[in-house]
Amino acid sequence: MGLVQSHDYAALFDQAWEEEGNTAIDLPAVDVNDVLHRHYAVEPAAHLTGASLWDMEVKKASAPDIYLPGLVRPGSVERFQSEYHGRLENFTRVSEQQLWLDSEQFGTVIEHVQLDHAGRRAYFLGAHTFRTPLGRDVKAGTRQPLFHVEHSVAGPEDTPLNLWRTRRQFRGSTPGSRSEPARWTSRAGVPATSRAGRTPRCWRRTSGWRTPPRGTTACVAAQGHSPSTRCAVKN
Repeated sequence: MGLVQSHDYAALFDQAWEEEGNTAIDLPAVDVNDVLHRHYAVEPAAHLTGASLWDMEVKKASAPDIYLPGLVRPGSVERFQSEYHGRLENFTRVSEQQLWLDSEQFGTVIEHVQLDHAGRRAYFLGAHTFRTPLGRDVKAGTRQPLFHVEHSVAGPEDTPLNLWRTRRQFRGSTPGSRSEPARWTSRAGVPATSRAGRTPRCWRRTSGWRTPPRGTTACVAAQGHSPSTRCAVKN
């Protein structure tokens, strides 16, 4: 199995979003500059644009272990060759990612990725299996449900917003895993509303996180914008 046959990853994501048996979670838009200025000490001072935020999303899509070392096992990422269809870039990546219910354990995650460079939207469609260009068969871990994710950049160029939503398939999932998305997304420090209408609790300091993961997006973007930038959590 290679790349997703359809080039319309957005439609595939939306279809999965509406399917019964799935949990769809949509976080409120985040003003990355506001998060950066309120929660981080940055030297030299940085102000992110929509272009710099999208540049970070592109880099993070190809090397999540570098940009998200707390969630993706360093050195575990295999990123396969891109295919281009106009401004759409498609590729597949395989990585070892932290399990939702056990942060000490990792599982294999297969994601078909589409970067919409014109619309500044990134789609990550989870898959159970993948056959590499050299014919090697890869299987995703089975200790948590399949999931899709969308990252996108919106808002004015000078005050960009980071958007994030995920869909998780719980049919046939392991016991107890249904509660994890609420726990995980609430680390973002803002209410996350699921399709069922639940608004999970919010907290910032849990399981080693000192700041919201999506605040990390702002810090990563600042450092990606200028390699010499130092970004530290404010006390």
